[in-house]
Amino acid sequence: MSPARGASWWRAGTAASPSGTPVVATPNPGALEVLDGGRYGLIVPPSRLGEELLALLRDSGRREALAEKGLLRAQEFTWDKVMARYEALCAEVVDGRQTRGSDTS
Repeated sequence: MSPARGASWWRAGTAASPSGTPVVATPNPGALEVLDGGRYGLIVPPSRLGEELLALLRDSGRREALAEKGLLRAQEFTWDKVMARYEALCAEVVDGRQTRGSDTS
């Protein structure tokens, strides 16, 4: 569960998913990205957080399904994959600067 409102990088979700723990979060940029808008976990308004948690606790099939989806999503956030994305982004920025910097017209 993550009731954060403004987390841009959402550590709780990326830590819970690889452990097989279903994730329930309130809408914030990090949760929306990591959970892909609700595809890999529950995104609920703060006013319904308690209600949704209780419903999830009572429904083992739903918990297991969310845990499986979370495990799949967690594979996209391994250190190797995240570092490869950062390296590609940095290379893109550097290449863009070199291209603009070499334009003498």
